[in-house]
Amino acid sequence: MNEKVFVEYADLERQIKELEAKKDELKPQVEEELGKVEGELIKGNFGTFSFRITKKWQYSEAVKTAEDVVKLQKKQEETDGTAKATESKGLVFRLVEA
Repeated sequence: MNEKVFVEYADLERQIKELEAKKDELKPQVEEELGKVEGELIKGNFGTFSFRITKKWQYSEAVKTAEDVVKLQKKQEETDGTAKATESKGLVFRLVEA
Protein backbone atom coordinates (compact mmCIF):
# COMPACT_ATOMS: atom_id res chain seq x y z
CA MET A 1 0.00 0.00 0.00
CA ASN A 2 1.29 3.43 -0.95
CA GLU A 3 0.46 5.49 2.15
CA LYS A 4 1.97 8.60 0.57
CA VAL A 5 -0.97 9.02 -1.81
CA PHE A 6 -3.42 8.87 1.11
CA VAL A 7 -1.45 11.41 3.12
CA GLU A 8 -1.26 13.73 0.11
CA TYR A 9 -5.01 13.40 -0.49
CA ALA A 10 -5.76 14.14 3.18
CA ASP A 11 -3.45 17.16 3.09
CA LEU A 12 -5.21 18.53 0.01
CA GLU A 13 -8.58 18.00 1.67
CA ARG A 14 -7.36 19.91 4.75
CA GLN A 15 -6.14 22.78 2.54
CA ILE A 16 -9.45 22.88 0.67
CA LYS A 17 -11.34 23.03 3.97
CA GLU A 18 -9.17 25.92 5.17
CA LEU A 19 -9.60 27.80 1.87
CA GLU A 20 -13.37 27.26 1.93
CA ALA A 21 -13.47 28.71 5.45
CA LYS A 22 -11.52 31.79 4.29
CA LYS A 23 -13.84 32.17 1.31
CA ASP A 24 -16.89 31.94 3.58
CA GLU A 25 -15.42 34.72 5.75
CA LEU A 26 -14.95 36.98 2.70
CA LYS A 27 -18.34 36.29 1.11
CA PRO A 28 -20.35 38.84 3.16
CA GLN A 29 -17.81 41.55 2.35
CA VAL A 30 -17.87 40.71 -1.35
CA GLU A 31 -21.69 40.73 -1.34
CA GLU A 32 -21.71 44.10 0.43
CA GLU A 33 -19.29 45.63 -2.07
CA LEU A 34 -21.18 44.12 -5.00
CA GLY A 35 -24.42 45.63 -3.69
CA LYS A 36 -22.85 49.10 -3.93
CA VAL A 37 -22.25 48.72 -7.68
CA GLU A 38 -24.90 49.77 -10.15
CA GLY A 39 -26.11 46.70 -12.00
CA GLU A 40 -24.61 44.44 -9.33
CA LEU A 41 -21.96 43.14 -11.72
CA ILE A 42 -18.20 43.37 -11.38
CA LYS A 43 -15.89 42.15 -14.15
CA GLY A 44 -12.13 42.08 -13.98
CA ASN A 45 -9.03 40.08 -14.77
CA PHE A 46 -9.86 38.02 -11.67
CA GLY A 47 -13.30 36.94 -12.97
CA THR A 48 -16.90 38.12 -12.78
CA PHE A 49 -18.99 38.68 -9.68
CA SER A 50 -22.77 38.99 -9.77
CA PHE A 51 -25.82 37.93 -7.81
CA ARG A 52 -27.96 34.99 -8.86
CA ILE A 53 -31.67 34.98 -8.14
CA THR A 54 -33.19 31.58 -7.51
CA LYS A 55 -36.83 30.70 -6.99
CA LYS A 56 -38.08 28.39 -4.30
CA TRP A 57 -41.56 27.14 -4.97
CA GLN A 58 -44.19 26.38 -2.34
CA TYR A 59 -46.80 24.03 -3.69
CA SER A 60 -50.44 23.52 -2.74
CA GLU A 61 -51.60 20.81 -0.37
CA ALA A 62 -52.96 18.90 -3.38
CA VAL A 63 -49.47 18.66 -4.87
CA LYS A 64 -47.94 17.75 -1.51
CA THR A 65 -50.50 14.98 -1.11
CA ALA A 66 -49.76 13.69 -4.62
CA GLU A 67 -46.04 13.68 -3.82
CA ASP A 68 -46.72 11.67 -0.65
CA VAL A 69 -48.72 9.13 -2.67
CA VAL A 70 -45.86 8.80 -5.17
CA LYS A 71 -43.33 8.36 -2.35
CA LEU A 72 -45.44 5.54 -0.91
CA GLN A 73 -45.75 3.92 -4.35
CA LYS A 74 -41.99 4.13 -4.84
CA LYS A 75 -41.37 2.54 -1.45
CA GLN A 76 -43.83 -0.23 -2.29
CA GLU A 77 -42.08 -0.94 -5.61
CA GLU A 78 -38.72 -1.01 -3.84
CA THR A 79 -40.11 -3.48 -1.32
CA ASP A 80 -41.87 -5.82 -3.78
CA GLY A 81 -39.01 -5.81 -6.30
CA THR A 82 -40.82 -3.97 -9.12
CA ALA A 83 -38.31 -1.12 -8.93
CA LYS A 84 -34.77 -2.02 -9.87
CA ALA A 85 -31.77 -0.48 -8.12
CA THR A 86 -28.44 0.44 -9.59
CA GLU A 87 -25.35 0.89 -7.48
CA SER A 88 -22.45 3.24 -7.85
CA LYS A 89 -19.19 3.35 -5.98
CA GLY A 90 -17.67 6.61 -4.79
CA LEU A 91 -14.78 7.61 -2.60
CA VAL A 92 -15.55 8.77 0.93
CA PHE A 93 -12.96 10.55 3.05
CA ARG A 94 -13.40 12.08 6.48
CA LEU A 95 -10.71 14.43 7.65
CA VAL A 96 -9.35 13.84 11.14
CA GLU A 97 -9.85 17.05 13.08
CA ALA A 98 -6.69 18.28 14.75
